Amino acid sequence: FNSYDDAAIFLKGLIDAESDSYGNLVIFRDGSWGQRCAFRLSDVELTSKEIETVGEYYGGEVGPRVEILVKCRKGPCISDPLSKEMDAMNEKSFFVTDIVKGRKVFSTLSTMQRMLAK
Repeated sequence: FNSYDDAAIFLKGLIDAESDSYGNLVIFRDGSWGQRCAFRLSDVELTSKEIETVGEYYGGEVGPRVEILVKCRKGPCISDPLSKEMDAMNEKSFFVTDIVKGRKVFSTLSTMQRMLAK
């Protein structure tokens, strides 16, 4: 990517994600509570895990996926963008149900994070 904005546009093409130039990110704004989250990229550590087995999610099945864990570096920093009543969380995960796409999402988020650190 040539810029943070290029990476943010690419991410938006992969998943429901919105980002500003300060690294504030909203993932799956219109998704279920289990997926939806908002955080600042500079405040978190990101890890990913590929899951090949079928699992359950809200009563339905979900196939192979990449789970991305977002963990705050210093205290609660992750919120639900649609619920002001909920306290901020220390960590949250979301998943992408296509392994190749999930790898791209994680790689793009990591790249955006590195670009902010410069």
